[in-house]
Amino acid sequence: MTEALYYKNTREEHFTASLVEQRARGKEWIALLDRTAFYPEGGGQPADRGSLNGIEVLDVRKEDNEILHFLPKKIEGSEVQGKIDLAFRYDYMQQHTGQHLISAALYKEGNYKTVSSYLGRSYTAVEIDVADISEKQVLEVEELCNLVISRNLPVISHWVSSEQASRFPLRKPVPDKERIHLVEIKDFDFVGCGGMHLDHTGEIQLIKAVGREKIRGRLRLHWQIGKRAFNDYRNKHRVVTDLSGELTCSIEELLPGVIKIKEELRSQKQSNAVLQGKLARYITD
Repeated sequence: MTEALYYKNTREEHFTASLVEQRARGKEWIALLDRTAFYPEGGGQPADRGSLNGIEVLDVRKEDNEILHFLPKKIEGSEVQGKIDLAFRYDYMQQHTGQHLISAALYKEGNYKTVSSYLGRSYTAVEIDVADISEKQVLEVEELCNLVISRNLPVISHWVSSEQASRFPLRKPVPDKERIHLVEIKDFDFVGCGGMHLDHTGEIQLIKAVGREKIRGRLRLHWQIGKRAFNDYRNKHRVVTDLSGELTCSIEELLPGVIKIKEELRSQKQSNAVLQGKLARYITD
């Protein structure tokens, strides 16, 4: 069994390992190592990116308790130098710990239970077990999340048996397995999870609700988390600033200005329709 280094040190960028086995699968090569810092896809979190001996790692999966590294070509030699794309990993650690915080806040604010979550490239989504909640409730959840971020609470990992897990105040049940990974946000949340997480809530930086959709009779809330939230604000601020410049008005006057333009266009269309009708009758006569 491969020794998993990623839980021991989530910030480890470089590691060394020995090649245990290589085999072809289709057009790709699969490498098994005695130890790896590459996180395999799981728990809604994508696999790490990086390289082995300078060869790009295309995917990492866990199959039959083995961690498989998928490569475009065969590794030469038995000693392996691995490199992790830490920027990619850290982004998803922000998303994943942020999602835990959002789910816990939804549960505390309205007893809303998370049905599923999605850690995407452009946003993170949390689906809850109700058809709808008010915008005011969403803002209260957002405020609670950012309060917990400002408190910089420790995020703690626990490895326990299923019997030991039952002694913790879990937000939702965990599977009956020999070894279970629990993630605790100190004094705020306790839940089973196989993913990788930050060390403190302050590292999440910022959480912002940005949208919602109805799906299968339930509500899915969209969020921007961490660095993505700052980038989202930066982009939206640039658009708003450019629009206010085009309309020569302040940001506060932007919405009334757009509404006024729409009303003027609607009025002009109606006037044009009347004039076109008169012109058609004139031509006919």
